[in-house]
Amino acid sequence: MGRWKALPLHIQTPTGVGLEIRYNPLCCAAWAGVWNAADGDRLTLATPGHSTQGVTVADLGRRDPFIYTDLIDASGRATRLKACLASSGPDDPARGYSVSPP
Repeated sequence: MGRWKALPLHIQTPTGVGLEIRYNPLCCAAWAGVWNAADGDRLTLATPGHSTQGVTVADLGRRDPFIYTDLIDASGRATRLKACLASSGPDDPARGYSVSPP
């Protein structure tokens, strides 16, 4: 436990939402997280051949400000992880970001 690595994707979007993909090399799993997100924002994490994991931000006043997807299988050398952040705001289009685990 606690042996995760932040992958090269650790960004802040133009609207100030932080986004990061984390990876655990012991179990070859990854997850994505956001902070400074608004209620209604949606974060998904996908990799080819596996189920997409997603989370919608809700009730931030009663939750941790850091919101995470469930784990996704990131085994395989050619694995490409893609996070998509869809804002609930009308002027902020969905944005996709991708990275490969080490």
